[in-house]
Amino acid sequence: MNKNYLYILVVVGYIIFSGCGKKYYNVTLIKTLNNTTEKELYYKVETEVGTNAVYIRQTSIDSVVFYKEGHYTPVIMGHFEPKIRVDKEVIYNLTDTTIFEFITQSYVERSDAELMFFDIRSFDFFTNNTYVEITDAFLQLLPKDYTMLEKFPEYYGN
Repeated sequence: MNKNYLYILVVVGYIIFSGCGKKYYNVTLIKTLNNTTEKELYYKVETEVGTNAVYIRQTSIDSVVFYKEGHYTPVIMGHFEPKIRVDKEVIYNLTDTTIFEFITQSYVERSDAELMFFDIRSFDFFTNNTYVEITDAFLQLLPKDYTMLEKFPEYYGN
């Protein structure tokens, strides 16, 4: 009888401790912006791993890419899905000095621009990758931001 308990204990111990080795993961996050307008844009994304930005000329597509690697931490209940958390996305319309800020964890009432942003973006829930198609109708909803003259002196020639 004690031998049976010993065999069961060895098998259970092997199963438990065989999964405790360090398992590594790597995650890539791609945020793509398709500018279908005749305006020049600047797209900035802030994430938990850093900030990345790109100038997007008239009628062109570009992306910002983030990469994260690490090792899995034990999860008592459920399953750990490695993702890169996006904190904030900002679209600057350099041609018209307008701005769109989307703060991911914000729980305030959404503006018309934010509601349209949800409509014009394709979102992959499993990876957080997005594809956003910027249109003139979207840009017309954005408020003016004259501080852009100071933020982008190389564009405005200040």
